[in-house]
Amino acid sequence: MVTTGFRNIYVAKYSNEDTTVSYTGFQKLARARGFSLDVGTSDDNQYFADDSLAETESGASFASGTLELTVDGLTGEEEALLFGIVTSSSTVQVDETPVTEVRFGDSLNPPFMGVAGIKRYQLNGVVTYRPIVLPKVQFTLGTDEAETGEDTINWQDQTLNANIMRDDTAEHNWKRMPKDNFATLAEAIAYIEAILKPSA
Repeated sequence: MVTTGFRNIYVAKYSNEDTTVSYTGFQKLARARGFSLDVGTSDDNQYFADDSLAETESGASFASGTLELTVDGLTGEEEALLFGIVTSSSTVQVDETPVTEVRFGDSLNPPFMGVAGIKRYQLNGVVTYRPIVLPKVQFTLGTDEAETGEDTINWQDQTLNANIMRDDTAEHNWKRMPKDNFATLAEAIAYIEAILKPSA
């Protein structure tokens, strides 16, 4: 089964009351270009006796992780949501037009988010979809880059980075996905909505 695509990034604000996790503000994010998970695991815990290795606990448990998402570009509202950017209550006069600002200062406070995307696969000509949900992440401010235009348009992506955390459920999940791929994109989206979209 080969990966053939990635699409449909969704986010929602994360909150918890003890071990009960909930989400608000579910929405589709900018158009997806790619993603990468980098996960660190705990070290092996080894016990020696009689001058040799007698017992070992495999270091397979999740210790830390980072997420890198590549998108076409965030809107101002999406940036404010992911990074906790504050909209100023005052305005700046440009000629005679009042302009509302977003300000990066001491009040900047990126919220915890749930984030999800959908990988597309193909096996023997059959296309399937697998959604991936990261229940709790926190986006971090990254670089702000742009290049000048030349004879043709230079398409420029935006890279988003986030720290992956365990959620506050009893299981302390850091990633969720279905056991089997879905046959349709609609089913994959419905799976994400079942987790990140609050019921009416």
